Amino acid sequence: MHTSALAFESATLASVMFLAFGMITMYAWWLGLRFPWLLAGAGGLFVMVFYFGLLAISAGPAPVIPRAEIALALRLLLVAGTLLLAVPFAYAARLLLRAGMLWFGWTEW
Repeated sequence: MHTSALAFESATLASVMFLAFGMITMYAWWLGLRFPWLLAGAGGLFVMVFYFGLLAISAGPAPVIPRAEIALALRLLLVAGTLLLAVPFAYAARLLLRAGMLWFGWTEW
């Protein structure tokens, strides 16, 4: 089996970074920032932790779990994480759109 450089290191790094971002987001919630999108964003970040963790353990020349066995779980986790992360992006797009409308003098929404 051919393996390239960073076969599992990249997924491990991505998993750790998503974990750090998720912890920062939950810390912001604990501090009292109660934005409606914050929990959905944190949930999406934690789902991505599991996604990249499963990618990491199923990569390389001797994977712990063969990727064929967890392919469906990987796809479902990616869809769930993407949908949860779309919530904060939708809120941000809405805020930017409203700010742009106010900047140009449009008061109707």
